Amino acid sequence: MKTCPTFAISELPHAMSMTHLLRFWLTLLRNPRQIGAIAPAGRSLGSAIAETLLAKGPPGVVIELGAGTGAITQALLAVREQLHYLVALEKSPELAHGLLKRFPELPVLALCASQLEELTLPQHKRLTLVSSLPFASLPADDCRRLCDSIKRISQRYREFQLIQYSYFGKTPFTSPSGNLVWTRGPTILCNLPPATVWTLEKRPSDQGFNSEQLTGPVRCPRSSAPQV
Repeated sequence: MKTCPTFAISELPHAMSMTHLLRFWLTLLRNPRQIGAIAPAGRSLGSAIAETLLAKGPPGVVIELGAGTGAITQALLAVREQLHYLVALEKSPELAHGLLKRFPELPVLALCASQLEELTLPQHKRLTLVSSLPFASLPADDCRRLCDSIKRISQRYREFQLIQYSYFGKTPFTSPSGNLVWTRGPTILCNLPPATVWTLEKRPSDQGFNSEQLTGPVRCPRSSAPQV
């Protein structure tokens, strides 16, 4: 368990202005089940996710799901040189636009995470998903579609991992496949609320890979223009 001082506003990411917080809270008021938190992730949680991301070597192609106001995005960009490719997905057009303004160098797509399979990504043996999606509060149908998409895209890569945090130490969601298993990581007590980092990975014995399945009809942009 990772401990740190009592939460304060300084725990928020360095570039988290009141504008970003206001955008987060307005989105929360409009659709609380799609946000699932009372505040953006803190810096300590972002650092823990970045450490988990790199713990087993270069993470390959990285897709951030539910990037929100960019709290975790900032931590991913800090280690971008060690990533083969990085793209952020955010369903809310307003939040996606805010991400573009905050991180103009980052490809941002205003897409639902369930559309993962529609992306054309650089070919690589390893795919990593970094998710801030609130699975515990999502409607059951949305959760099922997301899990199905995660299962299918995991089958396209020899090496696959999904990094997700949850609250109260609970497993983020039931594994969508028998060959994907959860591993519990550190708990960040100074996050608001305290959060535990989890990793969903393939069992060592399952290393299936089909390079012909790595393409789809929608291309991730090389530019940073949001697709809204």
